[in-house]
Amino acid sequence: MTRSSPSPSEIFNIADEFISRPAREYPSKPAILGVEREGTYAQLESEVNRVARALLDSACKPGDRVLIALPDSIEFVACFFGAVKIGAIAVPVNSMARAADYRHYLSNSGARFAMVHASILPEFASAIVGGGLELVVVFGHTVSRLQNPACRILHSNRWLPVNGETAETYPTAATGAAFFLYTSGSGGPPKAAVHRHRDMLVTSRNFAQGVLALRADDRMFSVSKLYFAYGLGNGMYFPFFFGASTVLYPDRPRPDRIAQLVAQYRPTVFFVTRNRASTWISPRFASRSLPANPCPRRFSSAFASGSESKFWTVSVPRKCCTFFSLRGPARRVPELAAARSPDTKPALLTKRASRSPTAKLEICG
Repeated sequence: MTRSSPSPSEIFNIADEFISRPAREYPSKPAILGVEREGTYAQLESEVNRVARALLDSACKPGDRVLIALPDSIEFVACFFGAVKIGAIAVPVNSMARAADYRHYLSNSGARFAMVHASILPEFASAIVGGGLELVVVFGHTVSRLQNPACRILHSNRWLPVNGETAETYPTAATGAAFFLYTSGSGGPPKAAVHRHRDMLVTSRNFAQGVLALRADDRMFSVSKLYFAYGLGNGMYFPFFFGASTVLYPDRPRPDRIAQLVAQYRPTVFFVTRNRASTWISPRFASRSLPANPCPRRFSSAFASGSESKFWTVSVPRKCCTFFSLRGPARRVPELAAARSPDTKPALLTKRASRSPTAKLEICG
């Protein structure tokens, strides 16, 4: 299904592994669900190629930074992989930030191009004060005024090519920079953490496959947004690694709306942070927001009462997050499968900070 981890000196581009490969293996399978524009893997590859071709036509070069301020959507994914496909560096940032934040991201990353949603254009445009930014591409509904003296602004309808002409994948090194993710800024100004092309594959193989035992028939839903490291893996490249489906939600994560999406799309794996999980498993939340008999029926009782759920810990150094496994008995993870009760109630699994260098599964309640 997947290749081994590339050596440091090997030519490797994540667009081939996470977009082109699943498009060959699962062309008609849904890749993205839950948003206005859903898409199969073949359609997703076409969108990635359109963005890649448009960037090349705009004189984007290998190593250029492409800032992405878009909600979770097929457009976000297409811009991310369209940039890395041609050797540029994707820089996803908070699409709900303020002008001062965008000003820092632009200045610190040195972005020449920015992909922005129309809903945040006024906030984003006020952050453009000259510098290296040359082009802003606006996605979403059309806006009446697309002008800024500091740089060129185009709507995606005018920028993207009509056809899905294939763009050649740039031969990046496995250790070459693929994307930046910014820190939260709790210890000072947000800093860009550099992620290499091989890092995404190593994480998928060692954690998503080796620890979480995800697989192609899963349907995943991450509450955390794609511009977070936790959301980017759970909601984008983990599903693509397996040829699974991901449910995306572009708006702020309101509990009632999240519960509706869970009931509608019936994800088999639902990722959520510990703080949100502790709120959502309370009877008060379940009685107010959770529709009757979501996916599957056993999920309702487990979601409504923490005492009825089995809790596991996945210990990973300096990480803290949570996920529900809703598909029944875990496979290929002996510790988890052995710990499950015979009635296969869904489990709430959490990752807690650990000094151990190796991820492991532990029962914690």
